Amino acid sequence: MKSILIISGLMLTSALLLTANINKEVFLGSSKQEKEVALKTAIEAPNYTFVANIAIPMRGSARNLTSTYDLRVTNDTIVAYLPFFGRAYTAPISPEEAGIMFTSTKFTYTKKITKHEGWEITIKTKDTKVKYELFLSISKNGYGTLTVQSVNRESISFSGTIRQP
Repeated sequence: MKSILIISGLMLTSALLLTANINKEVFLGSSKQEKEVALKTAIEAPNYTFVANIAIPMRGSARNLTSTYDLRVTNDTIVAYLPFFGRAYTAPISPEEAGIMFTSTKFTYTKKITKHEGWEITIKTKDTKVKYELFLSISKNGYGTLTVQSVNRESISFSGTIRQP
């Protein structure tokens, strides 16, 4: 009697696990395609946010970011709220200028599709106190690398993810 109960329990557990795996695979398959379409739409619009997880300065080691830092891109505005670690050639006048923080409404935005179905985006600000060049490389899975260049500081890169608003 005990062996029948144990065997029945094992068969039921196996059936439940098999069903859960099949449903999980189907769900992941459709959600991956939906995510790719949503990402493509956000990049084409443009209307997305790059959320930085890791800062990679030219000097020193990479740093995990514990606060939320991002670059918000819309068709008419770029808003950057990013930290800076590295060498500055000109000292900032106020503490608010210590990071890479700006809002730009006059900028150039060019995008190019890569051979791996990702995007390479170049943004050049025209109306900020310091002129910035931003190079954003985005994979079709929504991961990105942002490199920020300016005349007053060394380049810095960030690794992170792309989110739709």
